[in-house]
Amino acid sequence: MIRGIYAAASSLLSLLHRQEALSHNLANMNTPGFKQEVVLPQRGTTWALVQDWGRAGQSPPIGGLTYTVERGNTEIDYRQGPLENTQRPLDLAIVGDGFFRVQTPKGVRLTRDGTFHRDSAGHLVTSDGYFLLGENGPLQIGEGDPYIAADGSIYMPGATTPVGRIALGRVADLTALRPQGDNLWDPGDAPVEVMPPAQTTIRQGFIEQANVDVSGTVVSMMLALRSYEATQRTLRLQDEALQRVLDIGR
Repeated sequence: MIRGIYAAASSLLSLLHRQEALSHNLANMNTPGFKQEVVLPQRGTTWALVQDWGRAGQSPPIGGLTYTVERGNTEIDYRQGPLENTQRPLDLAIVGDGFFRVQTPKGVRLTRDGTFHRDSAGHLVTSDGYFLLGENGPLQIGEGDPYIAADGSIYMPGATTPVGRIALGRVADLTALRPQGDNLWDPGDAPVEVMPPAQTTIRQGFIEQANVDVSGTVVSMMLALRSYEATQRTLRLQDEALQRVLDIGR
């Protein structure tokens, strides 16, 4: 009987983890450049049971616990999100690989959120005030609406020479990236390579929306909820059966 309780409990924990990831995705459906979390398929496993859980390795084994479910690992889906035409000159979207490089107090961070604005000194900054980086450091522009070419070159009105160029970055191993908050990614110890201008495209007046499939996420949440409720009923039946056995043994 207890084996059934443990098996049901492991399934509940796995379903709860999946529901948390789906809820996180749905909560960020309107966050520009957000990349959804994907819970990898869980697999069954066998746990070794011993007579005394507190003395594993010393107590005699009493068998294995099968039909348990491991908590699935979570990975980030970096696929391109749809583009929204905002017609705002400082809204930028990356088409293809790469990230905007921004300077934060903790170092260079990466983001796909291209909702930039100009601070009082003329720097292009994120909504949290972090500097957008170009080839020579933070980008500073003059007054007026700039024209930003597909390669990231920034031209002010009437000028034929760019005042700077946005230098996108990429990381060879995307699994090295860690979400930091503020829609930023921390590359950690992974080297950030500045991408050549010809390898990607920047669209001015657009932002990249979250790559969350809202309808699919809602359906997955409903299925996970139904599975959770069914497993709860199974756990309740296991508990009632165990209680009857204890009552008989008194």
